[in-house]
Amino acid sequence: MATEITVTTWPFINDKDGEEKFENIPHMREELVDSIESLLKKLMREAVDKNQAPDYQTFFEYTDTGIPHAHVLVYGFSPDELMDEEEIAQYMYYQRRHCKEVSVRGVHVGEAGRWRYDDTDVPVRAYLLKGLRTLLDVAEGKKDMGRDAFSSSAGKMVPWKLALYMEMESRFSTNSQRLNSPIEEPKFEFIEYPETSILDVAECERDSESGRRNLAAQSPLDAVDRPASGLGRIHRAVVATLPVTLIVLISWLWGLIDRIE
Repeated sequence: MATEITVTTWPFINDKDGEEKFENIPHMREELVDSIESLLKKLMREAVDKNQAPDYQTFFEYTDTGIPHAHVLVYGFSPDELMDEEEIAQYMYYQRRHCKEVSVRGVHVGEAGRWRYDDTDVPVRAYLLKGLRTLLDVAEGKKDMGRDAFSSSAGKMVPWKLALYMEMESRFSTNSQRLNSPIEEPKFEFIEYPETSILDVAECERDSESGRRNLAAQSPLDAVDRPASGLGRIHRAVVATLPVTLIVLISWLWGLIDRIE
């Protein structure tokens, strides 16, 4: 069993000094994260089984007016074992000065082994990930980005909301530590060039780390900007001094001709 708590930011709320609390949408989003963390701590203090730390997931979304709200799934607790909806609403409004609108729903595992809402039997996965799927479609160019795509559509994720995630560099969801999957470090295959390459591999490898970066990031086609071999450096020196050498040689020949005459 689990409990879903949905909290929506009230943009016109004042702080305890009577001043407007929120400066802009990014400020609302930042404060929402703090309010949810504070709420989870209070829920655990008030829970029936205080010895059990819950696993939780938070899914952040934006309303059709751009106001941030979130669905918080608290696993292992039914709504009866937590604060009721009115108590949570009062805490989020009077103590956190953040939300006026709060809803609480029960969640259970159905016969097919998937999480579903108690009151509607709707799959939780389908409901909570609809926004993320839209964002992925936009990012992959599968969503129509014409004029109609940016109009408001009640109850649906519209593509313009992607800009809010991008601008605030915010994640779509967060998990408790035990639900975080380990992420393997990416593995890179370094390019190896043959000995006949104009790139002097041995010289790059003197500084092994920077050498590996150079080898991985560049191709033989742009090797003219890389460290050259001994012969390469001599060749560059000759080319660089060739104009001066020619001038000196011509002057010397001209003086020799004068003396012969």
